[in-house]
Amino acid sequence: MKKFKHTVKNKLDYYIKVFYLTRPYSWTHVILGGYLAAMLAGQNTITALLIGAVDSLVLWCLANILLEFVHRDTGRPRFNVGLIVVLAISAFVIAMNSVYSLVFVTLFVFVSYLYTLKKRLPWGLFSFLLRGLTALLQFFSVYFLFTQTVSSEAALFSLILFCLISARNLIGDLRDLPSDKTTFPAKFGKRNSVTISLILAIFSIIFTLCIKSYSVIILVLLIPMLLLIKDRLLLHRVGIVLTTSFFSVFIVSMNFNYLFLLAIPLDILFNIFFYNKIFRKVNPITKT
Repeated sequence: MKKFKHTVKNKLDYYIKVFYLTRPYSWTHVILGGYLAAMLAGQNTITALLIGAVDSLVLWCLANILLEFVHRDTGRPRFNVGLIVVLAISAFVIAMNSVYSLVFVTLFVFVSYLYTLKKRLPWGLFSFLLRGLTALLQFFSVYFLFTQTVSSEAALFSLILFCLISARNLIGDLRDLPSDKTTFPAKFGKRNSVTISLILAIFSIIFTLCIKSYSVIILVLLIPMLLLIKDRLLLHRVGIVLTTSFFSVFIVSMNFNYLFLLAIPLDILFNIFFYNKIFRKVNPITKT
């Protein structure tokens, strides 16, 4: 009996650690992103919005699990390719009713795979742009589930996503600088990395102004954040919360449902609880 309980406990611990690899501290803005894609496609039914949110989350989990499978970093659980296959099949099944969505899911998987090779091939220096591109492809994978035409708002929002997520991922590369020597910050230094992040943040602000959304106020906060926060780990965590805040306020600016602002404190809670659960050499809790 004790042996059985021990086995169950070990398996439960393993599955929990695999769950952490999906970066649940980012789930809030990932779900909101899918919700926004459906909204910008002209959908307002609960079913459509839920499909958008679920599809976005499936794609996010697929990209992260694929990354972990290829990298096999020390201190993180191993798993077989079956989990990737299940997530990939789920993503393609959801996209089956739209040729455009199928194309973008395929591109998403391909670029996500290229991103996993960032430590092995020359484009590792600019992998932060690949991450921004996967966010854009993820958005359109969901968006084209509901329409075959691209509105000006949707096009601009996809560019905002590209700039915002690229900037945030570059900050993530800064965070990993002590252990990861293949990225842009490792080659060109912190100052140049912060400068590029600032340029990307400014472009995201410009694109948001073109949409005339007051959510631009959130993006403006990126500038003092990048200039004033010196702790790289904290900078990345604050960037995640600002992303969720931007998405929440953007949704409110479209449908005036202020309940979506509750996503911000929820995201902060997820950030506090889950961020250090995934093993990183730079994490205070997991540092060895």
